[in-house]
Amino acid sequence: MKKRMLTLPLLSLAICGYAQAQADRIEGNPVMKINETSTFEAPKNETVARYDWTAPIGCKVVSGQGTPSVEISSSFLSQDSPVRLIRTFTDEHKDTLEAPIKFCRYVQSIQDHTIAPGETINIGGKDYSEADIYYTPAEGENACGQVVAHRLTVEPKTGSYADMTKPYLQSAEDTAIWIKTPLKSFTELQKTN
Repeated sequence: MKKRMLTLPLLSLAICGYAQAQADRIEGNPVMKINETSTFEAPKNETVARYDWTAPIGCKVVSGQGTPSVEISSSFLSQDSPVRLIRTFTDEHKDTLEAPIKFCRYVQSIQDHTIAPGETINIGGKDYSEADIYYTPAEGENACGQVVAHRLTVEPKTGSYADMTKPYLQSAEDTAIWIKTPLKSFTELQKTN
């Protein structure tokens, strides 16, 4: 009988501890835009002696370090990663809370279009005939103010100058946008030499 009575309080302590751990979580916006400042909060707890916040990769703590509430600012270097809080309690034990943060890049995707000289293409309700990069608003519930970059290439019918007509944006990744510098045309090079 004594074993059963001892087991029940230990089981209830484990359940209550689990429930407390589930109640203590970081609150805040799980999706941030680039160059945005957001507030994140943990429940105030009288037994916490110290709050140490760690911002997601590419972000910085603007204010509130050492308190249950912090302001975090993102940058163009921000990457999907968690905001973390290490709490040191008055009895010197520590715990860590974290919340995943996703960052919304300006360019959601790149679409390639190729036309022949003299042709036009309709992108976002407008007709285009020149090689360039054109932007349309991204659609969907996860768009968060993003755009779709439409890379329009005009391919010459003959000749070896196809690379000169390609626009400058080469690719967009989570952490970088690759850009190709423009080349002068062969006739412009002849005029300068």
